[in-house]
Amino acid sequence: MVEATRTPERERLLANVQAIAPVLAEHAQKSERIRRLATESVEAMRDSDLFRCASPTEVGGLDADPLTQIEVYEAVTAIDGAAGWNLMIGAISAEMIASRVGDDEADEIFGGSQWPILAGLVWPRGKAKPTKGGYQVSGRWSFGSGIHQSDWVYGGTLVIEDGKPKAGPDGNPAPYICVVPRSEVTIHDNWHVAGLRGTGSCDYSIENAFVPTGRFNSPVAGATRRGAAWARLPGPLVSGAGHAGFALGISKGVLSHLETVVAPASRSMTQSTIGGRESFQLELGRKTMAYDAARSLVLDAHRDLWETACSGAIPSPNQVSRMRVSALYATEIAVEIAQFGYKSAGSSALFETSPIQRALRDILAAQQHIFVRETAYVDLAKARIEGAKKDHAAR
Repeated sequence: MVEATRTPERERLLANVQAIAPVLAEHAQKSERIRRLATESVEAMRDSDLFRCASPTEVGGLDADPLTQIEVYEAVTAIDGAAGWNLMIGAISAEMIASRVGDDEADEIFGGSQWPILAGLVWPRGKAKPTKGGYQVSGRWSFGSGIHQSDWVYGGTLVIEDGKPKAGPDGNPAPYICVVPRSEVTIHDNWHVAGLRGTGSCDYSIENAFVPTGRFNSPVAGATRRGAAWARLPGPLVSGAGHAGFALGISKGVLSHLETVVAPASRSMTQSTIGGRESFQLELGRKTMAYDAARSLVLDAHRDLWETACSGAIPSPNQVSRMRVSALYATEIAVEIAQFGYKSAGSSALFETSPIQRALRDILAAQQHIFVRETAYVDLAKARIEGAKKDHAAR
């Protein structure tokens, strides 16, 4: 196993997060109100190089290792969940597209004076018709997180030939990703939700747009053209760092609020503080250890997968499932911590201005994402059973 080296940009990126923390905190409520991330927050993260953290150095990215990515997403989310969600979506989207598009298209997308922001959905809801030099694409997708501030938009697509989807090597319909300028996309203003309200995750559609071959790529591992070992993994695998980092950030933010704001407060016209109650101390201690345990699992599972990728080997089903479960487990712990925080904060948590209320709504929304479905536990169990069977047969 190759011992992977952490990115030298780690300290600078984390310092940049702290430098813009006042901006993110100040505009969190504005993002809630307008149902998309405030421009001030978007530009603060862009100017701080956060959106470029995951992308290949060949296009001007920082090629940050997955552990650094997790720490950056965690730190931003602890300040504002909507900002953390949009950052991880934008950074991972840029990583996925930058590692796959053609050389001319990479320069077209990433060669400008300002780092581009990308948004989209990989799920293949579009249809593409082959034409000279590329494809004509139409479709409508959901959950376009960050699409309002995006410069480029992508969507999962199926190629239709002879009236049916083109099949891949396994005989199933082969998914592709098409990338188009934001100007060719129609946004449907339907993001009226309870949680992750400030992410602007609206539906969007493309109508008969021409997509050149270089901007029409496969999300599988073998389709990558550039980037470090982590970027060359299949698109769905690199998403784990984002979902895990987001969940850890929710936990970190709520625990910090409990320690600094809730604990010193009194309740029910008494002189005693909430933090002075042993019942509160007991549960805060438990939740703190649960966060620490989830964080250790997340970092260990991603380090394991990353080192395997760096060695040039193919990650095992057990490694992949363990990575996904780490993100799922971190999300479940974050829900528990946010619920404890909401209960402990009392009536102050009823108001929309409460960061604990916002954190609870955001993590409950994030828990609905397909990446952190409970089926990850089933996949892990299957991988371990199959592995044990092979080990037993080899004895």
